[in-house]
Amino acid sequence: MSGTGGEVIHVRSLCRIRAYPGDAWRATQCFVSYADAGEHLPLVEESFSKDLGLNLEDIRRERPDLLVEPHNVARALAMHHCFRPYAWNVRYERWELVEAEALPTRTPNAGGRTWRVWIEEK
Repeated sequence: MSGTGGEVIHVRSLCRIRAYPGDAWRATQCFVSYADAGEHLPLVEESFSKDLGLNLEDIRRERPDLLVEPHNVARALAMHHCFRPYAWNVRYERWELVEAEALPTRTPNAGGRTWRVWIEEK
């Protein structure tokens, strides 16, 4: 499931964040909802390069499917719109696909026409 066929993808990631090196890590849940993985390809590529230090040419040639995997799209959206602007350090622990009912009902921390991101400390 990649969010490329018109369905809306909902991802919940468990992660830990901190503002500065040396600060205590804070347990956090990140929820991301998006409709089209391809729409976010530039952000995913940027995240692979900047955040993960991966070679994009190798990824495009050997594993292009990674660029539309739900957890990679979700991570890129959260990093770009929520974590990176505040220079937060993030450690992702696991992710899962969830139903729409599992998403927070409050206003998202960030969002656009076809996507939304919620960050919740546990």
